[in-house]
Amino acid sequence: MYVRKSYQIAAGASQAATDIEGLVSWMSLYAKGADIRFNVGGTATQAATSFFIGSGERLNLRIPYPGVSVSAIRAASTDGTLEIIEYS
Repeated sequence: MYVRKSYQIAAGASQAATDIEGLVSWMSLYAKGADIRFNVGGTATQAATSFFIGSGERLNLRIPYPGVSVSAIRAASTDGTLEIIEYS
């Protein structure tokens, strides 16, 4: 497994997103500074339909298909950052 690229998404009151490169098969997500709601391949909302990652938590995910996007929004009233590392 090789590290390809890293991103930071500002998780504030409005949803933000970034595209993941097509050659990526895994990604690591880290919630910095706040609880965050996120989605892979769709829109993140503050509702329970989006995935939750707690502040200081790291998740490692397999990418379901090439060229997906990752979106994030804060889960409560505190802004944070969703840090993403791509692996191939």
